[in-house]
Formats: sequence, C-alpha cells, structure tokens
Amino acid sequence: AGIKRSQAQGRWIGRRFINRMTYGDHPYARDGRGTVETAAAITSDDLRAYMQDRLTRDTLLISAVGDITPEALGAAIDQIFGGLPASATGPVPVTGTIPDTGRVVVVEVDQPQTSVIISQQGLDRQDPDWFAGVIANYILGGGSFQSRLMIETRVKRGLTYGVYSGLRPGASFDVLMAGGATNHEDAAEFLAILEAEWRKMAEEGPTVEEVEQAKGYLIGSFALSLTETSDIANVLLAIQENELGIDYIDRRADEIAAITPEDVLRVTRELLTPDALRVVAVGKPEGIEADRVVPLGADILEALADEPVPGS
Repeated sequence: AGIKRSQAQGRWIGRRFINRMTYGDHPYARDGRGTVETAAAITSDDLRAYMQDRLTRDTLLISAVGDITPEALGAAIDQIFGGLPASATGPVPVTGTIPDTGRVVVVEVDQPQTSVIISQQGLDRQDPDWFAGVIANYILGGGSFQSRLMIETRVKRGLTYGVYSGLRPGASFDVLMAGGATNHEDAAEFLAILEAEWRKMAEEGPTVEEVEQAKGYLIGSFALSLTETSDIANVLLAIQENELGIDYIDRRADEIAAITPEDVLRVTRELLTPDALRVVAVGKPEGIEADRVVPLGADILEALADEPVPGS
C-alpha cells in the first residue's frame, strides 16, 4: 500500500529516475522497499535466508551509551546476538563511478510544482579532503539560508521554499546530490540558477568569509549531536561504520580549523562538475531544454535504455 501511494508522488518518481541515471544497473538504483510485485512475492523462507546470509556476527557493529559496565554489556551482547550466524555469505559490493556526461530528463506529472533533483560524482568518506568537501558543500547548498543556492533562488528571487545539496558517501558509490521545488513557470530559471551557481563555485571557489563561517558552524554545531545518550550512540556507531578512529571526536575540530580557503578552492575545482550534472525535473516544467521527455507511467528501464552505465 505504501509503494502504491508513493507512485503518485513526484519526488518519489524523480528519485527513481535520478537513481537509474546515477547508478545504472547497480542495486543502488532500486527502491529500497522494492516494487508492488516483488514486495508481494517475499516469503518467510526469503527472510530466513536473508538472516543466514546477511545478519551475521562478523558484520555487527555496536555502540552503547549509558549506565552499564563493560562486563554487563558483554554478557548482554552475547545473549542478544550470540545466536546469529558467524559470517556473511552475501555478494561482495561492487563499486562504481557516476557517468561524466550531463543529462536532463523531464518526467511529465500533473502536480502543483516541479521537483528538480541533481546528482554528480561525490567524495569518499575516507578521502583526506573530506572536510574541505563538506565546507564546499555547506557554502554551495548545505548551509540552509547561508548557502549560495538558497540565497540566489529563495532570498533574492522567491523561486522556491527550499533548496539543498549534500554529500552522500556509500560503500559502492559516492554522490553529491541537490534539489528543490518551484512553480512550473519558474522551472527553467530555477534550474539555470542552480547550474550557474554550480559553475561559479567550481570556477571561482568560495570567499574567505564563507569558508570561516562554514568552519565555525561545523565546529560549533557538533555538540548538538551529543546532547542525548541515543545521539552519542549514533555518533559512535557512525565513527565505527566509517572507520574514523577512536580519537575522532578529539581531533575533529582541529582538522576542520586547519582547512584553508585554498584547500577548499582546490577541492571544489576537483569535486564539482557543472558539465556532468544529471538532472531530473518532475512536473510540468516550462522552458527546460531536456534531452528526453518521459510521460508519467513510462517504464524507467525503457525510457533510459540508452543511458551510459556507471563505470565499475
């Protein structure tokens, strides 16, 4: 029922298309909930097989925060998870990169506004320039009302309620995504501004003031993610997942503070690819020059059959 409801939502439709354009044939292109047909076909045997193959002790990461001793925690972990299979037998993840060619696809949907989603190659979490990339993204579109995209599209022109960009590192693909919604008649101008700011940032980089402002926010706001025990547990789990080291919290602020405007400029020029943006606009956008216009209900695989497949 949830999948059927989603099929009428422009944002969901846009995600399906941008995922296919970004990830090609990789499993990342699929909706995590499956399709109406595949969800209905799942059996209890499928779930048991998944547990045996994937929910295993060697893939388990645990963080615990609270009034408990290591000895009591160890006993609890053994009791809760000791019965899991020892090792995973699932497929090894295949890594890939996003095609370095630009593409604009319009999906015609009768909805109040046009939703725009953009993707391009991102940055690996283990990259030594990760924080420089985070600062660049904050300035471009990750800093809410302090970001260039928000200032240019909402504050100055009132074209949207909100616009965003974000780095999304993954085990198989690293992606930089952006998006927002606007009136159909403003869609061409909205997209043109996003692309222009992308290019301006790539070519000119940020100002010294923008870099210092971003650094101040990233350092100062981190404490807000440590206000509750569940928040601390989530941070500790993320540190394990990304192999950041047990001293990550102690050195994080110093690493960010050491980044210079020159560092951000260099990384920005390497990261941002304004000529290779993959764009999906869902709605009835006016004036957008699209490489392909797809009617609602079209099969994604057929509609994008000749798309370049991400390299692996």
